[in-house]
Amino acid sequence: MRWGIAMFRLAEDLRVYLHRDPIDFRCGINSLAILVEQSMGLNPFERAALTMSKISMLSY
Repeated sequence: MRWGIAMFRLAEDLRVYLHRDPIDFRCGINSLAILVEQSMGLNPFERAALTMSKISMLSY
């Protein structure tokens, strides 16, 4: 293994979800769980990978 390169394998049955709207990560884990449940309609405790974006676009 070379330095700086890490590889891992995800389970074949693992679901991956993407929340595309920017969110504020300072709100805490409980608020993020509510966001997953209410906004995405998912169970926050299900075996899945949830990806969220912190970046927002500003328009002038």
